[in-house]
Amino acid sequence: MPPAEYGQGSSAINMVTRSGTNRFHGSLYEYYRGTVMQALDPSTRWARSPINEASHRGSLAGPLRLPHYDGRNRTFFFFNFEAGRLWDDATRVASVPLDTFWRGDFSALLARGIQLRDPLLTGKPVVPGNRPGPVPRGARISPLP
Repeated sequence: MPPAEYGQGSSAINMVTRSGTNRFHGSLYEYYRGTVMQALDPSTRWARSPINEASHRGSLAGPLRLPHYDGRNRTFFFFNFEAGRLWDDATRVASVPLDTFWRGDFSALLARGIQLRDPLLTGKPVVPGNRPGPVPRGARISPLP
C-alpha cells in the first residue's frame, strides 16, 4: 500500500530523473539468454531449457538544440528505449475441476483409472466409488470454496 499522502489509490508511481547537462550522454545494454551457451540441466535428463530471451535497452540525454534555438543551460531532453523478446517452446496444460469435484464426487476419475485412497486411515484403504464420505469428526470435504 502506498503512504496515506497518496489517498486511497491502490498504486503510486514515483519518478526521479537526473537534471540536464550541456553534454550529450547515454548508455546501451543488451541481455541475451539462449540455448547455445546454457549448461545442461540434470533434473530434466540433461536437456537444455527451451527458453530464449533477449532484451535491448538504451538511453540518450542532452541539451535540446533546434533550428534558431539553443537549449544549453535551459532545455534538456531524455530518451529511453526498452524492448524485450521471450521465446518459450514449453507446452503447459491446465485444467479446471469439474463441478462434481466441489461436492465431493470424484467418480469421474475412475474412467481414467485413478483410484483415491484415504491418507488419514491406517493402511490408506481405497475410497469406495471415489466418493469420500463423512468421518467420525465431520465431513472430509468442506462446502466452502
